[in-house]
Amino acid sequence: MKLEELLLKGWGIKDQIVKTEVGLNKSTWKVGNLYWLSSYPKEALNRLVNECHLYTLLEEFFENDGIELSIPSTIKTLDNKQYYSEGDFLFRVSKHVNGIKPDVKDQGLYQVLAEGLGKLHLALKRVPVTSISSPISIVEDTKKNLILFRNSPKDMFNSYNEYHLLKSVGLIIEKHITQMTSLEVQAIHGDFSHPNLCVNQNSLVGVLDFEFYGVDPPIMDLATIGLTLILRSDHLKHDEILLIMIKTYNEITGSRIDLQLLVAAMFMRKYDSYCYHKDQYLSGNGSSDVLKRQINQLNTLLKKYNKSSL
Repeated sequence: MKLEELLLKGWGIKDQIVKTEVGLNKSTWKVGNLYWLSSYPKEALNRLVNECHLYTLLEEFFENDGIELSIPSTIKTLDNKQYYSEGDFLFRVSKHVNGIKPDVKDQGLYQVLAEGLGKLHLALKRVPVTSISSPISIVEDTKKNLILFRNSPKDMFNSYNEYHLLKSVGLIIEKHITQMTSLEVQAIHGDFSHPNLCVNQNSLVGVLDFEFYGVDPPIMDLATIGLTLILRSDHLKHDEILLIMIKTYNEITGSRIDLQLLVAAMFMRKYDSYCYHKDQYLSGNGSSDVLKRQINQLNTLLKKYNKSSL
C-alpha cells in the first residue's frame, strides 16, 4: 500500500508527504505542515505503545504544571488507535512541533537547554518507572559492557589504538561507576541531543523523539548536552559552560551534580553509544563509518580530558 493510501485509510489525511532524514533508527515523513508519519518494525510494538503512553502523561503534567514544552503527541487513527499496522511495519502519526533547530555554536544555547531539561525532568520524575516495560538503562548497560570488554580478545578490535582507547575510557568510568549506580533513577529522555530539540529565541519550546526514553540517573540527559558542547561546538572554555549548565540545572531540579560527575557521565554516555554501534557493526547491521565516528568522538573526549580542558 502506498503511503498516501495508508494515511487516507488510517487517519483520513490527504496532505503531501515528504521523506526526511532525521535519524538512523526509523523512517520518517513530513505530512503537510501539521503532522509527521513514522514507521517502526513490528517487534518494536511494546516500545511504541510505551512511547505513546508517555506522551499522554507528559501532556497532562505540562498542562497541570504550566510547563510550556511541546512534544510530538500521537494523532489517533480513525478507529481510535495509537498506530496503524500494515505488513511488517507499524505506523504512527504525530503532531508537528514548532520551533527551530538549535545552533550548537551559540555559547548561550547550553544554559537554555539545561533550563529546559530541568523542567522536562521535573515532569518525567512523575512517570511511574514501574509502568515502563523493559526500560533502557545506560548505567546498567555500561556495567555489562565493561565486563564484556575485560573478557574480549584484543583481535575483536580493529586496531591497537581502538583497544587501548576503550581501556582508558573504561578506567575513567570505573572510578565513578559505584557513585553513578547509587544515584536516584527516574524516566529520562534518553537522546536529548540537538536534532531532537526545538528552540525559539532564548527558550526550549519543543522536545522530539522519546523513542529511547528509559530509566536512569537524570544526569545522563545532561551529559548528552555536554557531549554536544564538546564534540560539535567551537568553544574553547568548555569547563566554564559546563559549570553554567550544572548550576542552572541544579537550581531548577534541586540536584547536586558537580563537574567531575558530569564528565564521568559524558564518558559513560559516549561509551554506551560506541558499544551499541560496535554490536551493530559486528552483527552486520551497522556501518563502519558510523563506528569510526564513535571511536573518533571518544578519542576527542579523552584528549580534552587528558589536557584538563574538562
